[in-house]
Amino acid sequence: MKVIYLHGFNSDSNSTTIKSLRSSIPGLISISYDYINADIAFEEINSLVEKTLKTDADLLIAGTSLGGFWANYFAQKFHLRCVIVNPALHPSISLRKAVEISPIKNYNSGEERIFTYENADDYKKYEVEIIPDISRVIVLGKNDEVIDYRNTEEAYRSKGNIILTEEAHRIEDHARIVRIIEEAMAF
Repeated sequence: MKVIYLHGFNSDSNSTTIKSLRSSIPGLISISYDYINADIAFEEINSLVEKTLKTDADLLIAGTSLGGFWANYFAQKFHLRCVIVNPALHPSISLRKAVEISPIKNYNSGEERIFTYENADDYKKYEVEIIPDISRVIVLGKNDEVIDYRNTEEAYRSKGNIILTEEAHRIEDHARIVRIIEEAMAF
């Protein structure tokens, strides 16, 4: 089984989370997708998923925050298992606050990029209804300072296995995420 892990907004595939997961999950696949432009992100992730499915039909997709949003989107599109950590629900709304601090500096590369209200609005077309008929694990930090876990918990209620943690938006217990992904792989 292959695992694709998608980073969050303003990050890349060199994040500490992905580096940690890569060292524990053999063959973990991740790309630095364009988190500014939703249409480009869609094309990049869609291409990766399609390419991976050609060589391994048994695929789990996972991600954090905006990556969790995309992981859920593509899990639904391709009927895949997914593990989503503090997923964004409505990036067209929640990412509007990034406009106020634009230009924004990537956490890992230091690259500065402009993010506009139009960029945020472009996410709207990918905000689809959450369907219940896929195998989904939702990990939520009750001390998340970015996304109110209660709204996410309500949106995903009865649509997957919800795991509550005492963590913040940035999950520090990578070993726990590895165990959750491994359990989802075995399911």
